[in-house]
Amino acid sequence: MIINAVLLRSILVGAWSFVKSKLPPEGRRKLGTFLGRMAQKPLITSLVRWYDQRSVDAYLISFPKSGRTWLRLMIGRVLEKHLDLTDPKIMERILELETLAPLHPDVPKIRVIHDDEPEWKKPDEL
Repeated sequence: MIINAVLLRSILVGAWSFVKSKLPPEGRRKLGTFLGRMAQKPLITSLVRWYDQRSVDAYLISFPKSGRTWLRLMIGRVLEKHLDLTDPKIMERILELETLAPLHPDVPKIRVIHDDEPEWKKPDEL
C-alpha cells in the first residue's frame, strides 16, 4: 500500500492529537521535548531526507553550465501559466521547482540536481 505525504501527515497529526488529549500537561511537555530532540538526531534527519527524496515525482539531472537555469525558468513559467498558479512571490519561486508543488495539487515535485564533476569521469561513467 502506498501512502502519499498528505495522507501520512494527516494520520500523524491525528495520532498526535489523540495522544496529546490523553496526557496531562506535564506529560505533553515532556513528550514534545523528547520528540523535538529525536528530530535532531542524525538517524531521524537521514530518514526524513530519504523519504523526501523518495517523494519526488521527477528529477532534472544535468551537467554544470548546460543551460539548466533557462530550462528551470521555462518549466516554471509553463507550470505557472498552465495551472494558473497565484502566489505573491511567484517570480522568486519559479526557479526553485520544488517550491511550486505546494501551490497546486497537479504540480509535480521536481528535484533539480547536477552530475558531480563530470570533467573527471570516463565516458562510460557518464
